[in-house]
Amino acid sequence: MKFLGRLFRLGKKTLYEEAIQLYNSREYGRAIEKFEEITKKGPLSKSLHYRLSYFYLGQARLKLGILLFALGNFSKAVPELEKAIEFDPDNIDIYEYLGVCYNNIGEFERAINAFEYFLDRKPDHLQSRLKLEITYHNIKMWDKAISICKEILQKVPNYADVHFHLGCAYLGNGEASKAVLSFENALRINPRYKDARIRLGITLAYLGNLDAALSHISQMVDDFPEYADLHYFLGIVYAGRDEVPRAIDCFKQAIAINHSFRKARIKLGMILCKVGEFSDALSEFEKAQELDPEDGSLNVVIERVRQVILSYPHGFQKYPDIFEELFGNEGIIAQTIRAFNANLVIVPSFTEMLSIIKYFPEEDVPLFESLLPVINNYIRQNPHYPDLHNTLGTLCVKAKRYDEGAEAFRRALEINPEYLKARFNLFKALKEDGKLAAAVDEGEILLEKDLSYPDFYCSLGEIYISMKMFAKADGILQRAIEKNPKYAETHFLLAEVHENQGLKEKAIAELKKCVDYNPPEWLKQKAKGALNKLTLQES
Repeated sequence: MKFLGRLFRLGKKTLYEEAIQLYNSREYGRAIEKFEEITKKGPLSKSLHYRLSYFYLGQARLKLGILLFALGNFSKAVPELEKAIEFDPDNIDIYEYLGVCYNNIGEFERAINAFEYFLDRKPDHLQSRLKLEITYHNIKMWDKAISICKEILQKVPNYADVHFHLGCAYLGNGEASKAVLSFENALRINPRYKDARIRLGITLAYLGNLDAALSHISQMVDDFPEYADLHYFLGIVYAGRDEVPRAIDCFKQAIAINHSFRKARIKLGMILCKVGEFSDALSEFEKAQELDPEDGSLNVVIERVRQVILSYPHGFQKYPDIFEELFGNEGIIAQTIRAFNANLVIVPSFTEMLSIIKYFPEEDVPLFESLLPVINNYIRQNPHYPDLHNTLGTLCVKAKRYDEGAEAFRRALEINPEYLKARFNLFKALKEDGKLAAAVDEGEILLEKDLSYPDFYCSLGEIYISMKMFAKADGILQRAIEKNPKYAETHFLLAEVHENQGLKEKAIAELKKCVDYNPPEWLKQKAKGALNKLTLQES
């Protein structure tokens, strides 16, 4: 029996080693199978392999769920995250991931339960409260959505996203004039808030102020001529003004920029029907259907247009009658307003992407590179979210792709020039890439913002030290001390400044402060070495 027991343990050890190898290679699905094979043999309390397998099984499910979440595969992420909770019920962050997944696959009640569970334990997490509002929006509980937005704004009155979503909720509730005010508030805080300006323009058109609507949307097209969706919405406004040729040109321009722009093809087909160009309209409808064959909503329209073409090969004069028969008499502006209130998807934010990254080791460059296409895909779908460009930049820097990272941070700043986190990240990326002069330019802009965290001042001071601008470095590091007098790295850098200025006593005093202020071990050893060297020179 002892011999058989040893054989069993040996087999279990081999299986465990296979599972760990798969886990470390991020082949989480196969690792889960191996760990489950071990744990299904029973909870042997004295078996180290069982206990380790149980732990890593939970970790593998969590990491697989988070990767699927990052890849946008929300339906497959759900079961993995749900099982991860069984292994780690105290990990509250899992509920926020689940809330996003449930919302994006249309399970709104479950999303509400997940967000509320999360917020019961983290009531001050305003981003999650806004996600809860989006889910209430999606089940058309407008009063509840409005109430949540107002509650957040009492705490953070200049939260542009909340003003935007408050406008969306007012729009859903049929309060278009209030929606206008909310979109204007969002733009007051962030003048480059694209979605807010689009909705403001279309809402103004809905209220009959077509000139103001045209002014808002056409200005955006001038600023961002390469964005297909802006040409699409400009086409909507022109159609609302009954300027059909211009509307047609706008929809065609949107399609030229993005051949897969299904909504633009449908709207172009509708307008072509209105002017009696049924053959061209049919072509657009068929191309739109090819882009999403599973959506059968166009089938009736396509068949009806084909009948019109066959029945009236030499032309037909009652175009408006046929147009209303096909599409109703609601009007293109009202249709667009209604489409705004369709299910809102929650786009993973910069914070969530960073929380994804934290589950994986800093040196895991291949993982960060594998996530780059994911973020790029999100950006293609949502090109005007500065958080996503900031996230892309962060991943590029972690993957040592500094030029791409800097470009992504600059894109975030084009969208929102006041996005301090993106500017700080750009500053760090340039510094890490050795582009010190460019980093100083960004640092000088940040200095005007009087940032509160001392690591920025230390980083800028370090650049000035490397450029041998010691007086400049001294002044910057003094500002770091103002922010946190016990920030150990500041004193270490000041010691370097004083040493280069020939002020060895001052350098020794700063190094002693560095050691006293509980630095990380690597810095403590470095400071002690420098202190010993200077002390020996003094003696």
